[in-house]
Amino acid sequence: MIQWLREKRTVLSHFFARHSWFARILDLPRYPVKKGDAGVILIQVDGLSRDQFQKALAARRMPFVSKLVSGSAYHLKSCYSGVPSATPGFQGELFYGVKTSVPAFEFYDRGDGERKAMFQPGVARKVSERLESRGKPLLAGGTAYSHIFSGGALEARYCADRVSLESMLTAVNPFKLLFILMFHIGKLCRVLAYSILEFVLAVTDFFRSMVKARHIRKEFTFILARIFVCIVLRELIRFRVKMDISRGVSVISANLIGYDEQAHRRGPDSRFAHWTLKGIDDVIRDIHGTAMRADGSRYRILIYSDHGQEAVESYVDRFGKSVRHAVEAIFAENGFTGTEKKMGNPDKSANYLYYRSRKFIFPRLDFSRKGGGMPDRLEVTTMGPLGHVYLFGDMLDETRHGFAADLVEKAGIPLVLYKRQGRVRAVNSRGLWDLERNSDDVLGRGHPFGPQVVQDLKTVLDHPDAGDFILSGWDPQDRRALTFSIENGAHGGIGSEETRGFVILPNQWDTGTSFLRALDIRRIIMAYLKLQDP
Repeated sequence: MIQWLREKRTVLSHFFARHSWFARILDLPRYPVKKGDAGVILIQVDGLSRDQFQKALAARRMPFVSKLVSGSAYHLKSCYSGVPSATPGFQGELFYGVKTSVPAFEFYDRGDGERKAMFQPGVARKVSERLESRGKPLLAGGTAYSHIFSGGALEARYCADRVSLESMLTAVNPFKLLFILMFHIGKLCRVLAYSILEFVLAVTDFFRSMVKARHIRKEFTFILARIFVCIVLRELIRFRVKMDISRGVSVISANLIGYDEQAHRRGPDSRFAHWTLKGIDDVIRDIHGTAMRADGSRYRILIYSDHGQEAVESYVDRFGKSVRHAVEAIFAENGFTGTEKKMGNPDKSANYLYYRSRKFIFPRLDFSRKGGGMPDRLEVTTMGPLGHVYLFGDMLDETRHGFAADLVEKAGIPLVLYKRQGRVRAVNSRGLWDLERNSDDVLGRGHPFGPQVVQDLKTVLDHPDAGDFILSGWDPQDRRALTFSIENGAHGGIGSEETRGFVILPNQWDTGTSFLRALDIRRIIMAYLKLQDP
């Protein structure tokens, strides 16, 4: 009798819940749920390393998540990002079961001869279609929010491979939206207050950048981008996920990117980056509570970060020129002629927040970059701390070491990798190394994922769109890693912070291992949902 009453109370509360009615108003489909049906909610806290996460818990920046970790229902593990340590690589593994979906966040497509960056919708769509042909999409029949890849989701919003700002604005009837907003006056006031505060911080940074002679146009774009990414997008995701729970969606995946964007600009350990974690914690608490009230026995909630960030120094700040120009100069010295240089602004490879935010705010404009400074001879892609150098001419195997050594000694690049006779060679300021045999001399002793990074670097170099040389800003003996973009926090490379995220799992999913990578998480979820790869 008591169990029957509890079930009826759950049904009635679900029927009268505001988000159930909002879903009806917006004409969103409902998913019939049978007793025993499994459900999963994936919450990604973008860019938060394991160490920064622990600092946030100690400083009580994330009180609800801290309660989950210290309780008896969940446990915490480290999460290896893979290389490149960026969202596309991690999501390629998690959503499709494919490692190293791209060789870097920005790369040169050898097939069509164009530079590609994963914030571009057409590029993300092309890669996701290729991945979907290789592995079963994890989010098939579910929903996805604010990802690079939508993972085969039936409904996806704010994902690079599916939508633009125009689709966001036309997705909802404005009169229905206004009616719903009337029931969220309190939250709207809170969003407005947070937005005003973020605006003040962004304007402060804008004037600081003017003093430091940064690119003013880009800094102005950041003002709008931060408000949208850190506040508005976060609240839209909260609202949508809660509606999905009320509709009975079986697989829900959301990416909260506010910390990552702030960390790029201000540094991963900055007060402003950590300040965003309070809002993220509140969203997680709200989603968790909604799921437990809807059907606590059905949903399994998994919270993870896809990578961390390194505190970095910009190559431009250290050497006064872009790494692209430095690389071109080295190759020109060694006999490559016709180096038709385009000197321009040295911040050509500024961090991807700028370009991604411009895609959100000005979706009609095309910011793709075709060709380069040395047509048919040399291409350099350097977004973040991992870059690629593409050569379009013959180079003898035995001459590669000389070029790599010059890049390290003359251009000041901390680490250069290339393949010779099937082995990965690494050159840094301490000499020439075989990556597998001398990984400690390249990655540093005590790297949390040394063997995994070695294997993934080999896979990156074998990627059809990888460069002939890989440039890395990582030096374990340097107090601060280098990035080839204008930013204070960076990821995409092989550093000990950027490759080490975290994952919080229900105790029913204890694997007994010290860390997981995306493929491990994928297998756990597919087993719970009774799915199989083709």
